[in-house]
Amino acid sequence: MNAIAWNTSQVLSYLRCSKDEQRDSINGQRRLVETELARQGKGFLRSPFEDDGRRGSDEERPGLLALVEYCRAHPIKTRTKADFVPIFCQSMDRIGRFLEPMKIFTYLNEFRDLGYDVYLVDERLSFVRGNLGDWIQLAVKSDQATGYSVRLSHDSMRGGIQTAEKGFLAGGSPGYGYDRAGVGPDGQPRARYRNITGKRVEKYTMDGKLVTVLQPLERKGKLIAPTLDKSNADHVIRILGEEIRVTAVTRLFELFAVGKGLRTVASILNAEGYPPARGRKWGSSSVRSILKNPVYMGVQVYGRRSKSKYHEFSVEKAGGSNQIAIERKEIFRKEFVFRQTEECIVVENAHPAIISKERWQNCQEILTKKATGAAPKRTGRGARSPYLLTGLVKCARCGYSFQGDTHRRTGWRSYQCGG
Repeated sequence: MNAIAWNTSQVLSYLRCSKDEQRDSINGQRRLVETELARQGKGFLRSPFEDDGRRGSDEERPGLLALVEYCRAHPIKTRTKADFVPIFCQSMDRIGRFLEPMKIFTYLNEFRDLGYDVYLVDERLSFVRGNLGDWIQLAVKSDQATGYSVRLSHDSMRGGIQTAEKGFLAGGSPGYGYDRAGVGPDGQPRARYRNITGKRVEKYTMDGKLVTVLQPLERKGKLIAPTLDKSNADHVIRILGEEIRVTAVTRLFELFAVGKGLRTVASILNAEGYPPARGRKWGSSSVRSILKNPVYMGVQVYGRRSKSKYHEFSVEKAGGSNQIAIERKEIFRKEFVFRQTEECIVVENAHPAIISKERWQNCQEILTKKATGAAPKRTGRGARSPYLLTGLVKCARCGYSFQGDTHRRTGWRSYQCGG
């Protein structure tokens, strides 16, 4: 490697730092690359392409996409290996921790075809100049990078399960009508966190004094709610939120229990001025999601929806305890996995209840009857609708009826699950 020099005196560089591993920061990687460039008497052709806080399995990273587009827009004519323009990276895992280890060669081959070589500073490996032994090392390094993600996935799932079994909140939203509270090792709550509009989170002292407002984070061009600024030793629990939201939940279940439909319940909540669960006003989908959530009777259910790429877990209930099994997926899948309540980790009396268990069970029976009952008589606009299957076709997953929909711009018609 040291005996062969590239003809060019300027190189490209790609730097990445994931949110899961901050040991190799962007600045640290840049200093490492600059040191290697100084040793070889080279400089940057342009500023390095960077992805700060992006996962290695994410192929939509802006920096990586920009690097690929730059190479496509500036192809290099090559006749010898020395004619290639090198792309300096710290190591293989900085380029990516792809779901399939051999995926890395898709990028390496495209760069090579465009006249670019990939050089790994830590390993001192070059793709274009390498021999069979070097390529085997590249494959091994890529497999090791994927293995790190697999181990991290297993540890994260195991940690989430253990946290949930203790009754603590293992990520996600606390639910409408609830706030989150950070609890220290002494078991005492330290601060209250409340979700507000714009993906922001307000932090209060436990006596109600506003401390700060945590601003949203941008990821993949979208705003997401910020992580809580709690200590790593703290856990998170659910506590009752604003009184008006707690009252809204109680009112919602009361109305549905006496026979009001989903749309009617939403209209009443809007008329009575209760803040909506999401959006500008209450809708039937918001009402349904609250009715189906067991969190409101003080029960924590973990695992109803998960999106782990590498692992899945199963729960076997025996003798009043949970037997948890975490298994590696044979085929990587990105879609959500939905589980029934009996297939999840269920913790009774994990937090203050807003409604009684009897009221919640009663509402579930009504929902089941609505989902499996006979189709309602078509009247009004429904009788003249071109969607003849509305109310007749049921979703195999959740049991709710499909509803007709016309795209406003294209005019295309389709059926969509109402659940």
